[in-house]
Amino acid sequence: MLKFKKSKSPSVIFCKASGKISEEDFNHGKEHIEKKIAKYKIIRVLIDVQEVDFPDLNFFKEDLKFIIEHHSDIEKFAVIGDKAWERIWFTVMTTLFFLKAKFYHPHERKAAEEWILDE
Repeated sequence: MLKFKKSKSPSVIFCKASGKISEEDFNHGKEHIEKKIAKYKIIRVLIDVQEVDFPDLNFFKEDLKFIIEHHSDIEKFAVIGDKAWERIWFTVMTTLFFLKAKFYHPHERKAAEEWILDE
């Protein structure tokens, strides 16, 4: 499941993911992000994935396709997580596409929010 919450900046997306991310969840998140990109051109994303179950391979394929298409639309990208696979996927994606990105542990949530909002 994906839940979006408002941020102080309309071009910043705060998302909390939990459980198994279904294809429907992924598509909903993709549509939400693409609407923000259409409106603001450049966005920032903070996603909390600490409660996400390990996804199936299709998720990784779709996530990679999305980043290939939109990496230049993302000014900053932050992830809050606590599992090895989350950090590995984050590192692969942000290294391949040279995203300005940071990985935070759950106890660093405030720092993550401050960084993503900082101009």
